[in-house]
Amino acid sequence: MKRQIPVPIQNARRCELYELNAQRMLTHAEAAELQSLEHRLYMRVWHQQQRDAEMAHRAKLQAQIVAQRAAGPRRHVA
Repeated sequence: MKRQIPVPIQNARRCELYELNAQRMLTHAEAAELQSLEHRLYMRVWHQQQRDAEMAHRAKLQAQIVAQRAAGPRRHVA
């Protein structure tokens, strides 16, 4: 498994590659590196969105449980 590059370093390198690309065409290696860095950014954002959605879902379920408990016990009517 590859060692994770710290996010600030990834962001700085991505900016450097954007600037290089504005001045000249990137080499194949640079273009591949930029694509990899962009994919890592996309995945970080996607995973954060998934965590946020999961937390919101859990909070909603917890609120439903609290509301049910506050309503008192259920009574079954025959």
